[in-house]
Amino acid sequence: MKKKERDELAEKHIGLVISCATQYRHSSKLSFADLFGEGCVGLLYAIDRFKDRKSKKRKVKFSTYAYWWIRRFILRAIEKGGEVVTVPDNIREQAYKWKKKAQLFVSEFGKIPDDLAIAKDIKIDVQKIKNVKKSIAIAEIPFDGENNKLSDLIRDQSGTSFELFKDREFLKRLFQPLKGKEKKILKLYFGLDGQPSLTLAQIGKKFHLTRQRIHQIVKIAVKKLRKELNGRDQESYSEHS
Repeated sequence: MKKKERDELAEKHIGLVISCATQYRHSSKLSFADLFGEGCVGLLYAIDRFKDRKSKKRKVKFSTYAYWWIRRFILRAIEKGGEVVTVPDNIREQAYKWKKKAQLFVSEFGKIPDDLAIAKDIKIDVQKIKNVKKSIAIAEIPFDGENNKLSDLIRDQSGTSFELFKDREFLKRLFQPLKGKEKKILKLYFGLDGQPSLTLAQIGKKFHLTRQRIHQIVKIAVKKLRKELNGRDQESYSEHS
């Protein structure tokens, strides 16, 4: 595969890395940048190996194959990182169930459910729910990208650089679908252009808007970015199949 094709395929699937790194950011003391960097290396590794897999005519979607390698590289980094918050598999599974039920409740009733309601629904003792929330740090339901930094997010500990995503032109193209205010707010929130990231409240003061309104704008903007990165997955499969 030519370098240009490899970079384009990586660019179209970087959302998988964001998603996987986001999933583990609460269960590790490693920064999101470190998790993201390892995930990017995993994505490149998957791209290189997928060609050999294709020759064996195994019918596996690239996104499925890539996500497995992205997750493997991230988990390996967490294990080697030393400062790891150890979360047993059973706690992680309970946390997943809690989060899914809570998300359904929020979408239906517009508010976060109390612990007792969720405990009864998934048949877990209410105290266990509290322990799960404390262990996995999911007391709030974040949207994809919340608390993530996009600056310096590509470097991994092995010294490998994913140059494509350190390119300012890439970031410029990535932000094209956003409106002026969305761009400004996201740059402040994610800490782009060498600036420290700000909280929702701090950004709200700058724009004379409430924290809730800034949260809405960030959420909408992140969805646009994810659509930009992932919207053409099927096209990508056909182009590189």
